[in-house]
Amino acid sequence: MSAVQAAVETYGSGPTNSENALNALEYLVTAVHSGQANLLEIVKNLGPQLTHQEPFARARGVELLSSLLTRCTNQIGQDIGGNQPYYFNDYFEFRFNAETIAAQVLVTFYLERLHDQPSVGELLNGLYALLTSGVLSEGDAGNIADRIFSELAVQTYQQNVRHMVFQILSLTLQKYINGITPRGKEFVLGFIQVMDGEKDPRNLLLAFRTIQEIIGKLDYASHAEDLFSVVFCYFPITFRPPPDDVYGITAEDLKAALRGCISATPLFAQFAMPLLIEKLASISGSAKKDAMDTIAACAPVYGPDALVPHAEHLWNYLKEDVFKAADDDNVAAALGAIRAITAAFSTATVVSSSSKGPLESFLELAVKDSVHNLSDPELKYARLSGKLLVAAASASDPACHYVVNSILPLIREQWQQKNLPSRQKILVEVLADLIDASNSVFEFGAMDEIATPLVAYKDNVFAILSSSVTAEYAPLRKAAIRGVTALLLTTQLLAEAEVAVLIRLLNDRLLQDDEEEIQNIVMESLFQCSRSRSAALLQYTIPVLFEELAGAEIQMSSPAGHQAVERLLKAIERLAQEADLFSHCLQRLFEFLDVALGATASEPRAVFAERISGAMCAILEQQASATGGEMRIDACANSVLLPLLLKSVAGSPDTVLLTEPVLRSVARLVATITRSISVESQQRLITAVMDVFVYEKSESLPGVPSSTQFSPLNPDSPAAQSNMSLIFAAVVANLKSQIALPVPDLSIFVQELIGRSIRSENYLLTEALAKTSASLVNKSFSEPMLPGVLECLLRDRQSMIAETTVPYATRRPYLVTYVSVAKALILRAHTAGYDMATDIIRSLNDPAAGADAAAGLGIIIEDPADGTLTKKSFAVVRLLTKQRFFNHCVPRLTEGFQAASPETKQFFLIALSHLLKSAPTQVVGQSLHQLLPLLHVSLSFPHAELKLISLSTIASMLDNNAKELSKYASSIIPALLDLSSERSVALGQNMHVRISALQVLGRIAKGLEYSVVFPMKPEILRRLVTPLDDPKRLVRREAANTRNKWFLLLGPD
Repeated sequence: MSAVQAAVETYGSGPTNSENALNALEYLVTAVHSGQANLLEIVKNLGPQLTHQEPFARARGVELLSSLLTRCTNQIGQDIGGNQPYYFNDYFEFRFNAETIAAQVLVTFYLERLHDQPSVGELLNGLYALLTSGVLSEGDAGNIADRIFSELAVQTYQQNVRHMVFQILSLTLQKYINGITPRGKEFVLGFIQVMDGEKDPRNLLLAFRTIQEIIGKLDYASHAEDLFSVVFCYFPITFRPPPDDVYGITAEDLKAALRGCISATPLFAQFAMPLLIEKLASISGSAKKDAMDTIAACAPVYGPDALVPHAEHLWNYLKEDVFKAADDDNVAAALGAIRAITAAFSTATVVSSSSKGPLESFLELAVKDSVHNLSDPELKYARLSGKLLVAAASASDPACHYVVNSILPLIREQWQQKNLPSRQKILVEVLADLIDASNSVFEFGAMDEIATPLVAYKDNVFAILSSSVTAEYAPLRKAAIRGVTALLLTTQLLAEAEVAVLIRLLNDRLLQDDEEEIQNIVMESLFQCSRSRSAALLQYTIPVLFEELAGAEIQMSSPAGHQAVERLLKAIERLAQEADLFSHCLQRLFEFLDVALGATASEPRAVFAERISGAMCAILEQQASATGGEMRIDACANSVLLPLLLKSVAGSPDTVLLTEPVLRSVARLVATITRSISVESQQRLITAVMDVFVYEKSESLPGVPSSTQFSPLNPDSPAAQSNMSLIFAAVVANLKSQIALPVPDLSIFVQELIGRSIRSENYLLTEALAKTSASLVNKSFSEPMLPGVLECLLRDRQSMIAETTVPYATRRPYLVTYVSVAKALILRAHTAGYDMATDIIRSLNDPAAGADAAAGLGIIIEDPADGTLTKKSFAVVRLLTKQRFFNHCVPRLTEGFQAASPETKQFFLIALSHLLKSAPTQVVGQSLHQLLPLLHVSLSFPHAELKLISLSTIASMLDNNAKELSKYASSIIPALLDLSSERSVALGQNMHVRISALQVLGRIAKGLEYSVVFPMKPEILRRLVTPLDDPKRLVRREAANTRNKWFLLLGPD
């Protein structure tokens, strides 16, 4: 017995998915690929099975042959040498081209067996494989389609067989159209018979797409009505996917495919329009929406001739849907249908100038109905009538002219007669909508010979909007601001002086309006105009904002002045997003910052400088993510960085710059600029910074005398100089990895930085040098470099970490540096970093160092606000760093907490809170059994932030790990009740802790198993009476909500 014959018999002797059967199939595939066997030989060996009297035995033989064909046409294999991948169908095609009779034999065999019902599914799989391979002729494909239509009653078979039929028919249209075209009418009729009665959504989706191909490629005209009938019987689609659906087919997918069929050809118009109009009269909102969406899709295809007979009915039904629909989606669908119908009528040919065209007749209906409603703006349909008119007007140029010319005179007349603000508001809203419609039709400006219809009414529109912007009635002002924005967005309409007037009106509302909401609306309006009217904003808005900012600075000591500065900077940040305004805004802000930094230190000036610096950072980050942002930042970076370096060197000790919050904010500004500029600019910057800060050549800066002594990295320098090391760190820590520092030996340089950091008594210098050295270790890491760096740190580890007799003030700089370097290595997933983290965890047992050690673990896992050692600053961050670090620390923290003294237990819990705050939820859930006892204990510690983080963690567990949490319900629920008790208030417990505890308690009512929480319900309700009398209103409100949730706990869901 040959190996091929043995494999064939093995496959037929067991279940299809058995290991032996799969191995046999794999062997046959390899044999065909390598040339050891050919398909006809395998067919010969399959003879006894293919001719077996038992139907299912025959089906098993066909299954093997079809599986083999499928694998040969779809899989990617390796050549005999195992080097060059290629597709089996390439080989398969070559083999069949060599023996074309083989293809004919297989096709003939498959087609002749289609009457064998048990084998039909596998026969179709084989035919599909042959069609996919590309070795069949056009005639073969046509014969396959013919035989399917004549031999198979497709709808009597199960879903997978029907699906394969649809796949085969779709494939023949895609790849073998020349073989199908001669038998086009027969194909259409056959497909109709195949599809008739289909209900499976997977098959329908494929069938709908195939029908669109039929319409696009075949002669279907004689069967248009039959084709339409087999499609429209599914309208409207009512499909709800089962909960466990793995195919991802939605009702919207089916609706879109069906809509594509109905709107595929104008030949369907005579059948579809009466039925779609009938659906518009349906009481079902979903059916109405589907009908309106379909009409919108059909209108441009069916054309005006098909729509004219139904114009009045369409208008009446669509109008009714806008006026009375309870669903905004239905209103939007109705307006979309009106827009599409109007656009279709706009393409109609008018026979003579004396007769009305379809467009004019349709719009006449719209205007006639709307005029009545707009004549009394207080009627509830007035605003909706405006929406109808705008939908029509936005469809085309002639429609826009007709509607504007019909309605704007009415709006002008009503405006003069109706002086009630509520009525004027409706008119202004309709006017704003019409301007928007005109802008959508004449987008980016019309050609000279096609002008917007607003030209004739410009003065009236201008007068109405400009007077309404200053109205006392706030809703009228909102509507007018939208209208002014739309008017400013028009092109070739307003004169320069008119643009100036409108922008000044918006400026006044931004600066003077009492309503914060209106201020925000104006801010967005100005931003919308910033692209097309950037020159006008530079001339009229930006100067006013900075003038107001100067005035608000003087009042910074008052709450009103502080609020004014916040509002103005928010507006400047928003406008500076526009590329044409960015550079000017950044430069003007820096002028304010420059003056503020050089002023004598005071709290209002420091707050102002800090806020200005923050606004500049926000603007730079916005630009950095925009297209072309790096180039724009490059262009202005030097004008900001150079003055800051000069102030660092030559600044006076009593200036605003030397206050710590301001210095940190300036360092963040320098960091933001550094990481946003190009590699070339970064290289020039670091060269200058190294000259000044490391080599102490401050005279290299323009205007700095050679006698100036500036040694900011020297631990013995005065604080005014060493604090400036934050600027140095901001630059170095944000360099791209390809930047080379101008130092002879980077390893020695890092060791020197670490040594200075450890010796420093100035915390800011320690922090700056630690960040710098950690960044360099992370980005420029190499195995030869590491031993020297670790030696520099580890030689003092015993005395600085384990030896508690050394004063902590001496040990603290070492711990800060140790944490930073540990983080640099942990981000690279280096084992030395995890060893250092273990040392830091041991420091939690030190009463003096415990708090800083706990904070250090937080520093390692958190992403800092300044971006140091994050991907934003180009640090090397390996995948799953936080998960690995969390899993490393939790067992050690748990073990350490059990063994810790009462004095230091809190440090382990605080460290855990830092980890929980930044660790991914999934990894927290995996350590639940270790965490829950600690979380329970943490709820009794006085540390408010620790409690809040623990409560937040418990809340997240209710979503993801409720079953595990149920085991601890009997201890957690009393702890939550204690946090919201009267005793908690007496002890001065934080209000936010009480609120958070009540929120978690409320979620537990439905979050945990009913059998667990219901026995506790009476006691919980009794104890929740106490927080109802809490001194704080927000706590009382949350207590009432929580108690209500427990009252409603009546049984399992």
